[in-house]
Amino acid sequence: PSRDHPKPDATKYALADCVDHERGACKRASDPISRGRQRLLRVARIGCNPIANSFDVDLPLCSPDLATPGPLELLRPSRPKKNMITLRSVAVSISISASAILVLLFGAVGVRGNSLVSGAIFATPLVVLLVTSPRIRLTLGDLLFATFVGLAAISIAINGATASAKDYALLCLSLAAYPAFRGLGRGFNRELFAIITGAIVTVGTIATAMFILRGEMANGNHPAVFGFAEASLYFAKSFAFILFALASSGVSLLVLLAVALVPCMVFSAAMVRYPFIGIVCGFAVIGLMTARRMQVAVICAAIVAVFAVGMLVRPATSQRLIGYVASTFVPTVSASDDPTAYISPNHADCGPLNWSDSIAIRRALTREAFAMMPRAGFFGIGLGGFEKASCMKQYPHNIFLQTAVELGLPAALLLIGLVAVAVTAALGDSFVLASLVFAVIEAIFSGALTGAILLFGFMGWAVGSRET
Repeated sequence: PSRDHPKPDATKYALADCVDHERGACKRASDPISRGRQRLLRVARIGCNPIANSFDVDLPLCSPDLATPGPLELLRPSRPKKNMITLRSVAVSISISASAILVLLFGAVGVRGNSLVSGAIFATPLVVLLVTSPRIRLTLGDLLFATFVGLAAISIAINGATASAKDYALLCLSLAAYPAFRGLGRGFNRELFAIITGAIVTVGTIATAMFILRGEMANGNHPAVFGFAEASLYFAKSFAFILFALASSGVSLLVLLAVALVPCMVFSAAMVRYPFIGIVCGFAVIGLMTARRMQVAVICAAIVAVFAVGMLVRPATSQRLIGYVASTFVPTVSASDDPTAYISPNHADCGPLNWSDSIAIRRALTREAFAMMPRAGFFGIGLGGFEKASCMKQYPHNIFLQTAVELGLPAALLLIGLVAVAVTAALGDSFVLASLVFAVIEAIFSGALTGAILLFGFMGWAVGSRET
């Protein structure tokens, strides 16, 4: 307050003409009672908040009727209301754990699946996020994403209907995750997310342990939880995001260990592999971005140790999988001389291959993808084209290779560029960056364009994280 205005009324402030509504900052402090641009900016960033009274600025922040904001309220950026943040956080929790929820839902009612229910579980949270999304400012990442979608649309138009209607619908859901998650930087309840996802993972961990003890296995590796071979992978992915949310929220090391150890042992016994690689990489990101490097090192060491102990529950299967990994780095014989390799009657064109070794199958798919790229053309061979052209009749289990073959190399380069921009944008949010790194690792080891909600969702979240 100046000498002439010891206790000015809020309505006398002439701040409306000094507000840059695009940036939420002051161009000039025209009010004669202002105590300087910097002080005004400090109050403006707080907005209509009682905490601002701790500053030595004797300014009323709101008019007496709190329902009617005072002039300083103009300087505060718009933020979603608490109820809206809660709704969006619940939607994110469901979207990230949609596959795990479906396994538990179908297992509870004793059915193998239902397309309408599955579509509703995947689509509803994305629709909620899109409808409640706040206004955003376009960035480089948004332009890259729009260009990628444009190239995908051109590829589909040129190549025609090369996949089923279901595959096109799943591709649309994957792409819709980017704009749906784009506005989450404006508000997200991390604690509520951890509670909801934690409940899902708890039930999934118990169910996985029960089927391991029963010895009900699918393809000799993963337990067939309620008849679903990939169920333990779905639970493990949701488990990873709980750990990232807790670690980035500053919970103690003991709490992290208590939450992590039992699920780690169960999922390692289920022979889940790449999610643990993603978890360790995500924790490495959190350690580099925060001051918890020692705690992160301890939790990573504990996870690796418990993973090793969990594999001892099934020693024969563990020994076989370790042998597959070792042969990848130190091959002892060629595929033609491998006594475990054989020519499958259904895939005779593939030659001799150990069809029980998933790593050998992935290597063969990668070789096929690189061989197809030169003849894929600028716009690729169409969605689902790789699976039709492959001698194995499988997708390549790598979203970047699949994009290069089916949508064209320019689309794949745009996708890689979008990942790079998203990683750069998320450097200020350890949870989002760790989750994005996990999603990228999943996309490399087992990704598909028709199941990339996590990748596109966290890329959108990362690009918008600077608006937090």
